[in-house]
Amino acid sequence: AEYMGTFLHMASASASPASSGWLRWSLTGAALVATAAVYLWKQSVNEKRAIASKDKRKEYIRKLHRRRLDRGATMVPFLNCSVDFCDANQNEGFVIAPDTELVGIFFTASWCPPCQDFVPRLVEMYNELLDRNEKFEILLVSADEQEEDMWAYMAKYDMPWLTCRHAERLPVLQRFEGVESIPTLIIVDAAGKVVTKDGVEDVRSFKYEAFYKWRCTRGGTEFLTEEQQQNHVPGLSPLLNKLKF
Repeated sequence: AEYMGTFLHMASASASPASSGWLRWSLTGAALVATAAVYLWKQSVNEKRAIASKDKRKEYIRKLHRRRLDRGATMVPFLNCSVDFCDANQNEGFVIAPDTELVGIFFTASWCPPCQDFVPRLVEMYNELLDRNEKFEILLVSADEQEEDMWAYMAKYDMPWLTCRHAERLPVLQRFEGVESIPTLIIVDAAGKVVTKDGVEDVRSFKYEAFYKWRCTRGGTEFLTEEQQQNHVPGLSPLLNKLKF
């Protein structure tokens, strides 16, 4: 803009008084057209990137669905029974793949404001772990009275994980009885051992890194965030603990 203003001033100064105004308006118009063209070009590039990202996400979901279908087992270890899971589009026949490392049992409802606030964070976390090819699954257990409300809820927030129809909720509710509030996210391993019942707070605090916290908890190892890992000096912590200041 500064160079354009200088150019307009020089052009106006060298022109005759009669043509000075016309020239200034002509150049100003050309500058506006050029600015509009650049803006539209940037918008087009951003839209193409958004479409490419959305297509990439769809391909990830397709791959995940194939993994669930092709490598799954009818028996769900942490439930001790067979449950037919569905995706957000009400497609049936999904199972939790046997190589899944951790499963989040997500108790929620469409009418719950705290749930509505938390779900976008959980979706972001789930998609990030999917990008990283981590073996993590979520099973939504709805507290809605009507199954139709659950489907609308999942569609509204584009939830990419699994759920079960209301008629098949009983085994999950019996296995994880004692849930007193929503949202609640209980993390279990493939053997059905509860890793933590504080999944909601972990996701709020650590985002996708909560998965690695749960993995460390299950393995009995120290959890460090990526930022902490960059600044971590192995063997330094025990030494500092022995020092007295």
